[in-house]
Amino acid sequence: MYGHDHISREQLEFILTKLGINHTKVTNNTGMTIIETLETNISKIHAGIVLLTPDDYSINKLDFEKNENNPKELELLITKRARQNVILEMGMLLASLGRENVIVLRKEETEIPSDISGVFYLSYKEHIKETLKPLVERLEKIGFKINKEKLLEVL
Repeated sequence: MYGHDHISREQLEFILTKLGINHTKVTNNTGMTIIETLETNISKIHAGIVLLTPDDYSINKLDFEKNENNPKELELLITKRARQNVILEMGMLLASLGRENVIVLRKEETEIPSDISGVFYLSYKEHIKETLKPLVERLEKIGFKINKEKLLEVL
C-alpha cells in the first residue's frame, strides 16, 4: 500500500526484488473499486507492507478555527499525514492478515495514527534502505527466507 511518494515505492520494490521476495502492488486496473480489488487479492498474500509518506497536510478543525487569523500559529499546528486511502487499506490489511503480518514503513514526519499502537513500524528519513536490517529481521520473523548475500546488493 502506498500513496503519492513513488520514489519510496520504487525503493521498496528494488529492495524486495534484490532480496528475492515475490511481491505485488495492488492496483485498480480491472474496473473494480480498489476495495473490491483488495478483497479479491488480500487472501492471496502472506504479508503486507504499508508506506506511510507525508502526502497530505492536516489540521484539527478546532485548532484551525481558533488560530485562523494567526498564520504563524497555524503553520505550527499543521501535520503531515499519509493519504486517507492508505490508512483505510492499512486497516483492511491489519484486519485480514493480522498485525503480525503487516509492516508499516513510515517516512520521517508522517503522522502516526494513534490507533496503530502495537503495530510494527519502521521509520526512515530519505531512503527505505535505512530500515534494511530490522526490515529483513521482520520479514524473516513473518516467514520469508532471505538470502543474506543479496543484502550487499541492496546497499
